[in-house]
Amino acid sequence: MPLFAIGGMYAFRGLSAIEQALQLLRDPDSLPFRVLFYSLVSFATGCAYIVGSVKRWEWLRDKGEIEA
Repeated sequence: MPLFAIGGMYAFRGLSAIEQALQLLRDPDSLPFRVLFYSLVSFATGCAYIVGSVKRWEWLRDKGEIEA
């Protein structure tokens, strides 16, 4: 379960990229582009954690990492 929590936190942080992209479209000088980049990286990291956990769920459960 901790992997899903970590993935969820990263993905939730990455959702701010939507608002940041809209803000950059309205006013390109309102915030540095790196802020949007960091949000996109957070979203990708969160998705990787979640997808990886789902794909390896059986293996993690069999190894005793996850209690069913």
